[in-house]
Amino acid sequence: MTDHNKASTFKIAIIYIFSRYICLGQGVTDQQIIEAIDNGYTNYPAIQNLLGSGTGCGGCRDLAADLIDQDTQTTLKKAIGLSNAV
Repeated sequence: MTDHNKASTFKIAIIYIFSRYICLGQGVTDQQIIEAIDNGYTNYPAIQNLLGSGTGCGGCRDLAADLIDQDTQTTLKKAIGLSNAV
C-alpha cells in the first residue's frame, strides 16, 4: 500500500468515526456536507443536488440547512480573519 493510499484510508476511517448522519435515507453525514462547503457549495439546493440529502422523506432538510448555515458562517469568518472564528 502506498503512502497516498494509506492517507486516503486513514481519512476515510476518521470521517467514519467522527461523522454523524444528517440524512439517513441517502446516507449523508455532517462531514460530507462540511466537505462540500469547503469545496464551494454554500447553499442547501447546491448541496442537495450534490449529495442527495433531503430528496426522500425530507426529514433532514432543517438539520442540513442549519449545518450549512453554521459551517458557512464559520468558513466566512475564517476567510475574513475574524479572531473569534472556531
